[in-house]
Amino acid sequence: METTTPWYLKKKTLYFFCIVTPPIGYLVLLTNLKKFEQTQKNECLSIATIMMAIFVVEILTRKFKYLARSGELRNPI
Repeated sequence: METTTPWYLKKKTLYFFCIVTPPIGYLVLLTNLKKFEQTQKNECLSIATIMMAIFVVEILTRKFKYLARSGELRNPI
């Protein structure tokens, strides 16, 4: 009896999650690491980590721009 891969662990779907919604893709990947072979694990973790880093930098940049406009960064007290 063949075991089939669930739809959310297929390569294209996982890349889609990692690129479009990095937190969800990273969460799916980390919760299912034991189901991947070593080479596939490395590929997916690389993509997910790069996209998550870009996502975090983008969010932090928006927050700092907002704080700079509101004056909270200029007047710390």
